[in-house]
Amino acid sequence: MNNQDLRVIKTKKNIIDSFIVLLNEKPFSKITIQDILDRALINRATFYRHYLDKYDLAQQLNQQLIEQIKQLLDARYHQTSNKINLFETVNQQLNIFAQHRTLFLALLTIQTEEINLKQDLLTTIEKDYYKTISSQNQSHQALKAKLFASIILTVLIDMVETQQILTLEEIKLLMENLLDDFKQK
Repeated sequence: MNNQDLRVIKTKKNIIDSFIVLLNEKPFSKITIQDILDRALINRATFYRHYLDKYDLAQQLNQQLIEQIKQLLDARYHQTSNKINLFETVNQQLNIFAQHRTLFLALLTIQTEEINLKQDLLTTIEKDYYKTISSQNQSHQALKAKLFASIILTVLIDMVETQQILTLEEIKLLMENLLDDFKQK
């Protein structure tokens, strides 16, 4: 069976959905393969046909979300000539990200040496921003990249948790207001 087979797609979705439910019920460290099998109503061979273990499952899901954020970041660069298209593209990506709310929130609960979505997202955003400013002769570039990554990730997590999708324009306005508040103190 290939990965495009409808049965494979349904089975993987069932495994992922079961895993997400389990992550909402108990910590990752307490989840066993048997828990996943029981919840998904599949046998052990079926699970191992798709994943090496629960870490592989979590890592693959983690990587999918990292790829999504990379697409969101890439959208900034590919359409800079038309700001309206850029805003639409980024807003579409943010909406897509919010559609995976339960997966995103569940994966945020996993924090192992190998799997840490929050840290992976911070690193991805930070590296991306650093690339854009590294050619400029600015002081404190590494710090600026860390600050930018922290702000973007905080906004993203807040949007997913509260289910309030902000437009890129609203995010920009919030950041400007924050800077204005800081200047006034």
